[in-house]
Order: sequence, then structure tokens, then C-alpha cells
Amino acid sequence: MIKIYALQDGYLTERQSIEGIIKFEETVWIDIKEPTEEEETIMLKNFNITLPNIIEIDDIEVSRRLHSEDGIHYLTAYMLSSEEAGYFQSNSVRFILIKSILITVRYVEIDLFNQVQNIFLPYNPESGHQVLLALLKSSIYHFADVLEQIGFNIELQTKSILNTKSDANIKDDFRAILQHVSRSGDSTSKAREGLISINRLITYITQEQTFSIAIKSQISIMAKDISALNDHTFFLSNQINFLLDATLGMINIEQNVAIKVFSIASTMLLPPTLIAGIYGMNFIHHIPGSEWRYGFLFALFLMAVSSYLPYKYFKKRGWF
Repeated sequence: MIKIYALQDGYLTERQSIEGIIKFEETVWIDIKEPTEEEETIMLKNFNITLPNIIEIDDIEVSRRLHSEDGIHYLTAYMLSSEEAGYFQSNSVRFILIKSILITVRYVEIDLFNQVQNIFLPYNPESGHQVLLALLKSSIYHFADVLEQIGFNIELQTKSILNTKSDANIKDDFRAILQHVSRSGDSTSKAREGLISINRLITYITQEQTFSIAIKSQISIMAKDISALNDHTFFLSNQINFLLDATLGMINIEQNVAIKVFSIASTMLLPPTLIAGIYGMNFIHHIPGSEWRYGFLFALFLMAVSSYLPYKYFKKRGWF
């Protein structure tokens, strides 16, 4: 699907191509999502470029993600798309700059591509570059929002783990906590991956002489924001590792308590088992008290006492 945008009164306005012909003087941004063969033919006819497929767009080599050919810049960065509550998917987006026109190629739905239409962009010879900067800024803001939400979730999980005033009879669902922690860690790593890719992209722009000083000055401000967000991802990663260690520690404590209870119960039942074993022998006529009238009751009494004494001892030591 191709969407063609032109600037009207400083805002992006969607236009339609006429018989597959795109007018250079009116177009500033062409957004292509999951291009078809027909749309690839249109782009080849109008701009003499070949659109990358879903495999090519995910190339990890820097030389293939950031390069220029015949005055055309090919730039690739990772951006986040929401799939379900609290889960994000990292996706590659190809930016192609041809003179004053920006062409974006993607294979997923990304919300910020719709939001950028509300940003005011004064028309100038570098309108396509300005659209690129607007998309990158929106992406950075999105990364900041994601990291802020991750920090909020980490704080909630930390309070849940370290709250000493909670009812001792209520056991936390550690499996759910581990799932939340793992999801936060995954989102943090994807946000960091996206920030690194954008940082490489803007570094490439600053080193290219074809970009104006005005564009590079705006890029330098974005670089500072990315640096601050990268530092924040390190902080969140440390918090996630701490929370993961704390959760696993609490799980070990719960397991040790359960094992301790079983060990104490087994120890308490050893003396009664010994007594029952003795009186259950086949040498009943040679066991003292075996023919006594109250021998059975006496044996039960010995079993109860032998269980109670270990119980009192363990209770006094505070083992349970």
C-alpha cells in the first residue's frame, strides 16, 4: 500500500497518484507498507529504485543499512510496534532520501507514522529531510514513553517483592512476577536496540556533506536525547537484574521453607515409626508388655510423646 503526502499549509496531506505517476514538485513523503509487485513497478518507473524485500530490510550489516548510491541515501533503523498489552516488536524501516522526497518502506503497522501527520513542517527545499527528522523525533519520544512505562512496572513489581507488611498467608504469584520481569527486560533490550540504530543513522547524517547545517544542528539535539535514553536503559537493565535476583531469591526461600516443613514432619514421625516397627515384629511373645492389657494404649502414648517432643524442640529453635 502506497500513501503519498504533500505539504499543505505546513501540514502533511495525503494525495493520490494519477495513473501511477507521482509528481515530484508536490510530493514530500511516500510511505509504502508491504509493497506489491505493481507498487514496486511504480517506484521503479518514477524513481528508478528497487524496493527491499522483508529479508533485505533486516540486514544487520551497517554497510547495507546505511549507504548512498548515485546521490540517493538508503537509511535503516529499528522502530517499535505494539502487538499486545506491554509487549513490543522491533521492526526495521528503510528510509530512502531522493532530493527533497522521503520514501519509507516497512512491512508492519507503526502508529507513529500516522501521528507524524499532525506535526507542522514548513515547506523548504529539504522537506523530505524534515519529514525524516519528524519521524525520528517521534520514534525517540515513543522510546522514552516505553522506557517510562517499563520503569513504572519495575517499581510496582519491586514493591510487590520487597513488601514486608503483606499478609504472611498470602503467597505472591512468582510465576506472574517472573513473566512481567522478563517482558520488561525484553522491551528494554528492544528499545536499546532501536536507540542504537537511530544513533548510527544520525551519526551517518552528520558525516555526510550533502546534508545542510540546519539539518545537522537538529540532529545534534536528537543525539543528546538518545544519549540520555541510552543511559536510562542501562539503569533499567540494572533494576531488572536486581528484581530478577530478588524474585529468584524469594522463590528459593519459599522452596526451602517447604523442604524444611517436610524434613521436620519426617523427623517427627521417625520415633513413632520406630515404636510401631518394634511392636509390629514377629517376636511378640518376647517383647516386654506385649501381653499387657494396656500395652496397645501405652504404645500409642509413646508414639504421641515421641512426636510431640521433636515438635516442641523445633518450635523452640524457631525452625517453623
